[in-house]
Amino acid sequence: MDVDPSVVVTLLNPLEADGYISRQRDPSDRRRHVVTLTPSGAQQLDRAAQAQRDAEDEIFATLSAAQRNQLRRLLILLRDDLSA
Repeated sequence: MDVDPSVVVTLLNPLEADGYISRQRDPSDRRRHVVTLTPSGAQQLDRAAQAQRDAEDEIFATLSAAQRNQLRRLLILLRDDLSA
């Protein structure tokens, strides 16, 4: 995610409070936490993914499947170029 480690805790706290993830200390390294998606978190992730697909379908309704694939490839190319 390219997020500074100091920000990760801030991102995880509300997810844990809502029951979407759980954090456990790593038994082999007590400085680390293992973050696990809970069943409730998996359901929420599925709902979010469906909402994203629905939004894309609405936004790109005028594009054919081939045009959508081409747009996706071009955007990935731009993203990768910016990352380099």
